Amino acid sequence: MTPQFIELVVQLVVKEHRSLEDAVFQAINELHLSYRSSGFNREHLLAAINDYRSLFKPEQVQAIKHLQELAINAMTLVEEFQPSLIGDIAEGSSPIPNIEILLDNADSEDIAIILSNRNIPWKSTEQARYINKSEQAQIPGISFFAENTRITFLCLASLGDRPKLFDNLERKPLKRKNLQDMQASLQID
Repeated sequence: MTPQFIELVVQLVVKEHRSLEDAVFQAINELHLSYRSSGFNREHLLAAINDYRSLFKPEQVQAIKHLQELAINAMTLVEEFQPSLIGDIAEGSSPIPNIEILLDNADSEDIAIILSNRNIPWKSTEQARYINKSEQAQIPGISFFAENTRITFLCLASLGDRPKLFDNLERKPLKRKNLQDMQASLQID
């Protein structure tokens, strides 16, 4: 990765509050690179983002931690469905208030009942996600807001046994963090 590519991605994520995915695609476009020629390395970029953030935007570290705590609370609501946190909040890369949680063995109706029983207003949604390296499927879900943060439960039961979803950047299986992983990372019991 070139220093210009790294710097632009870091600036877009930290200063402009973009998701890592959006920042990488914008940097590739602005610098007239291809994905391959960008030399994309997720771990290297995350380290650069975290270093810059720690020095120049320490308040974002606390904002991300708060969003991760909010994600843990949401995951606890649906613990019986084996929730896994994905995306920028799971990685700690961006303080964008958008939490995405995969539920392996739940359908939207299960989650609608849980939220309705708690008087939490919710909305049906769908997201296009890669289910292999080249094919996308619409994943049904339920979203709601808590503390000005959108929380989306993506319900994977309709796709069969623990489907592998792939990220949009590397087309590798999404990295998931289950409830125990999140609690351990924040040292919460």
